[in-house]
Amino acid sequence: MNLNKKYRLTLEDESSLEKKINFSARFPILLLMLIGFTVVAGAFGIFILASTPMKNHLPGYLKESERTATEEQHLRLDSLVHVYEVNEAYITGILNALTPPEIVERDRKEKRTTPLMLDSLLPVSEEERQFMENIREREKYNIGYSSPTVAQTMMFGNVNKSAVITESSKESYQADIIIPEGQPVATIAEGKVISIASSPKTSGSYEVIIQHPKGFLSKTSRLRTLLVRPGDRVAAGQIIATGTAKDGMKNQHIKLELWRDGDPLIPARYLTSIGTTGS
Repeated sequence: MNLNKKYRLTLEDESSLEKKINFSARFPILLLMLIGFTVVAGAFGIFILASTPMKNHLPGYLKESERTATEEQHLRLDSLVHVYEVNEAYITGILNALTPPEIVERDRKEKRTTPLMLDSLLPVSEEERQFMENIREREKYNIGYSSPTVAQTMMFGNVNKSAVITESSKESYQADIIIPEGQPVATIAEGKVISIASSPKTSGSYEVIIQHPKGFLSKTSRLRTLLVRPGDRVAAGQIIATGTAKDGMKNQHIKLELWRDGDPLIPARYLTSIGTTGS
């Protein structure tokens, strides 16, 4: 390329053929002028972005203080969401605990799927029947997964080493437990005291609700002198009351209820160390 060539730029009025602009320059001069124009235009654009609110639309332009404030707001939002979820689970557990067991059992029955009709199933062959008999005979003395204590991987103690459960409440959702007079009442497992209220059926007594691990919730009613408050952490076997509602002169009765994930359980099946009485 010949850098000494001269280029001319001419603008003229077509109607009068009068030249309005007549500019000529060599190639290096034109190149320098183009570079200068680009630099000036770029500087002007940067000045406009820096001096107007348009800078806030640039990615990554946030100031350090603004970025820190944004991160703190995100962390605060995450904390609020966590607190909301914890409170919602707490309220749901309380509502499930206060729902009568017969209503929960009725709802569970209504949710069950309709069983298949007998005529929709193929008859069991002799080989299948023999196979099931062999399995049943082999597993008869094994503790299966259906065992409540094994299934829930949760160990429960007794409210008192001398306590017994009445025979009439052995298969009930509300266990009636008799404790000798003067004996204290302990927790059946570790947990947190979430509620204490006056017992509606026994004047002057209280009921204590404790949230246990793995979704278990227990309520002990007919307690007199309490040693815990809402929010207290209790260990397994820790004494929570020193007196209960009395039955006559020698016996003291308490009521024990147990739930897991809102479903009522039969306490006698979980308190394996407790005895029974015919009263």
